[in-house]
Amino acid sequence: MVNTIDYQDEEVVEDPEALATNFIEDYKETASEFSEYDLPWEATITGKVIYRSPSIISVKFDTDMFTGGAHGYRSTNYLNFNPANGTSLGINDLFNAEFSAFVEKDFRKKQSIEQGENINSTGMFFENDEFHLPTNIGITSSHIILHYNTYDIAPYSEGNFIMTYPKEEITQYLKMKDETHAGDELKSAVNSEQL
Repeated sequence: MVNTIDYQDEEVVEDPEALATNFIEDYKETASEFSEYDLPWEATITGKVIYRSPSIISVKFDTDMFTGGAHGYRSTNYLNFNPANGTSLGINDLFNAEFSAFVEKDFRKKQSIEQGENINSTGMFFENDEFHLPTNIGITSSHIILHYNTYDIAPYSEGNFIMTYPKEEITQYLKMKDETHAGDELKSAVNSEQL
């Protein structure tokens, strides 16, 4: 919520009610500066646990936000945690070093970018012209989801880039233990994602 709504360069606010208050105050300030401004702002963030096991909890957040302009902003964000201590799990905690090269090869194939050709040759926005895995990584009982939101690696017109891999097909890259059945209690929620 903080990363989505608290987009000002001021002091970080972490209390949800304070975030909502600031969001409303930002709207009022914008509306008072521009008397013809009559567009309401809106922010909706929905979160749900999509996978739970003894070693990983994966949470998915869907955000819809409009603060003026030509269009709103929609994003999907995933956060993964170690349930034993609450620490956030990142790319290096989930995958070995070879996973990035595997995904890059697959990404290039799907986007028709030849190996050896600049990764941004077709209009992508990868920083320093180097492929990188997304920070948004979802985990379900059977799949790994790599999700680049709009603007992460390409213009708005290109939309999201989502790559989904069955766990059983990429076991050689996974650092986590085999937990394909540990999240059965959430299987119905996962199936609704239509992976």
